Amino acid sequence: MIDLIAVSIIGGGLSIGMLCWSHHRSAAGPTWTPSESFMALLMMIWCSSLGALIFMRAAGDSWLPDSSVSVLPAILGTGVGGLLTVAFIRLRASWAALGFVGCERTWILRAAACVPGFLGVSLAWGLLLEVLGVAAQQEIVALFMARWPSTEALLMVGYAVMVAPLVEELLFRGFLLPPLVARLGSRGGVALTAFLFGMMHISDPQAVPPLIVLGSVLGWLRLRSGSLWPALVLHVGNNAMAFVLLLLSQSLEP
Repeated sequence: MIDLIAVSIIGGGLSIGMLCWSHHRSAAGPTWTPSESFMALLMMIWCSSLGALIFMRAAGDSWLPDSSVSVLPAILGTGVGGLLTVAFIRLRASWAALGFVGCERTWILRAAACVPGFLGVSLAWGLLLEVLGVAAQQEIVALFMARWPSTEALLMVGYAVMVAPLVEELLFRGFLLPPLVARLGSRGGVALTAFLFGMMHISDPQAVPPLIVLGSVLGWLRLRSGSLWPALVLHVGNNAMAFVLLLLSQSLEP
C-alpha cells in the first residue's frame, strides 16, 4: 500500500507540473490546448486513484464488516478526484465554453429518446457475451446487488447517476472534445474522445465496447447541439435506467 501511494504521489506531482507548464504555455491564447485536456484526464485518474488508496488505508475493514471489500473508499476517492479535476477545468474555461449554454428543446428530446436505444445496445452486447461464454456482469453491478438495499448501495446510485455523469461530461465532452475537434476534425475528435471515455472504465473490460458507442453518441450530441445539456440528459438517463432495470430484473426472479 505504501509503495502504491508513493508511486501515485510521484506520478501526480509530475502530472500537476505538466499541467502548470501547459497552462503557462497557453496563457496568452483564448482557448485551452489538447495537452491541457490530456493532463486533466491524467489528473482525474491520479487524484481518483490516490484518493481511493488513502480512504481505503484510513478505513480498513471497519467500513463494511460483512465484506472484505467496500466501495465507499472508491466512491469518496473518485469524488475527490472529480472535484479537483473540475476545479482545474473551470480555471481554464468558462461554463459557456464548456458547453453550459442553451439549446433547442428538440435536442433534449432527441437525447432522451437515445436512452432506450443505448440500453438496447447494452442488452444486445450482454447477450452476445453470454453466447460467447464470456462473463457479462459488470463488477459494479455485482457490488451493487450484493449490498442492496443498504445506505452504501444508495450512495452508489447517487454517485453513478448524478456525480459521475457531470464530471465525465465536463471532462470528455466539455474540455477534451473541443481542442481535439480543432486538431483532428469532428469525426476524429469524437472517435478519440469516445475511445478514451471507454478506456476510462477498463476496470470492467466487457463494458468498454458499448461505452465507446455511448461516447460517440454523446460527442455527436455535444457538437450538433452546441451544448453540453443533451449529452448530460443521455448520460444521466442511461445510468438511471440501468439501475432501474437491474432492480426490476431482480424483483422478477423467482
